[in-house]
Amino acid sequence: MIDDLIETVTSLSLILDEENERLRDPASAPLPEALVAAKLRHVGTIEAMGVRLAEVQGADTAAAARLIELIPIMLAKVEANAALLRRRMALCDELMGAIAAEAQRLSGGRSTTYGALGTVARRDRSTPISINSQL
Repeated sequence: MIDDLIETVTSLSLILDEENERLRDPASAPLPEALVAAKLRHVGTIEAMGVRLAEVQGADTAAAARLIELIPIMLAKVEANAALLRRRMALCDELMGAIAAEAQRLSGGRSTTYGALGTVARRDRSTPISINSQL
């Protein structure tokens, strides 16, 4: 069973390498759904195998040593993946903010109200933004 776990962890490692490479390239197309689905499937399989392995006594020591060697490598890849995903989401947020600000500027959706006591209140109306996900 531990050999199956090592094989699954190694496979997940390759998937993370491919995903990280695609995330590093700003001009890359969106991640294929099959890649994301495979990653999720492997993570679920590793969790299930880990639970089963914890219940079994007397694991193969050589295989267990190999698995222990893989854990720091996987942690480094997962941390890099998380950082790249956070960066990509932050860039998307910044881009949407810039698009909204430009749409607000172009639409002229600002109103000014003069109060009875000579006060001036300025208000920016929200501009609806629609993003078409297919070009």
